[in-house]
Amino acid sequence: MRSRPSAATAVFPVSDRSQSVLDALERFLRAYHVRILPRKAAEIAVSDGRVTGVKTAEGPLPADCVVLATGGLSYPATGSTGSGYAMAQAIGHTIIEPTGSLVPLVEKGHDCAKMQGLALKNIAVKLVNTKGKTVYEDFGELLFTHFGLSGPVILSASAHMARGRQAIRSGSTSSPHWTKKRWTRAFCAIFPPRRTAILKTAFRRFCRDP
Repeated sequence: MRSRPSAATAVFPVSDRSQSVLDALERFLRAYHVRILPRKAAEIAVSDGRVTGVKTAEGPLPADCVVLATGGLSYPATGSTGSGYAMAQAIGHTIIEPTGSLVPLVEKGHDCAKMQGLALKNIAVKLVNTKGKTVYEDFGELLFTHFGLSGPVILSASAHMARGRQAIRSGSTSSPHWTKKRWTRAFCAIFPPRRTAILKTAFRRFCRDP
């Protein structure tokens, strides 16, 4: 599968479609003659303290080992219903209460909605708690949506925001290594005398890959 780097720690298919990843995995399975059984596991079978397979509505499926890869519970429409937590707990695993992670952020206001669709590159994002301590800092891509913020750098930041435990303040800067003088020269080039330009378009120019 052809891929492209999107941020310091993110890689996406060039098609920008998750189906491309699924197709690549299916080709790999077929190449190694892996048998696919489209059945729903109800529980993990255990005998004498050892995993022996899974139980399904169509009957048991014996196996020397079982990989539990059900996803979390953030997106039930994709199958991430949290069933994997229940199956793991049923055979003795301790489950830590799940919290939101890799999710977009919802704004208390309407400023982001006014910039919906605007995508920014080379953005530094910092999360600061009520004690003034930086709990997360990263650099990457950010997207304004009708409800708030999204994009790779925001999704990564969400993992460090414990819902209901502490207040978090976020902030971001575009091209943080630029000096005030450099910003001034750049804006003067975009806004020449006796000529107007839309600010949104101007920002998009800064956000393009060099």
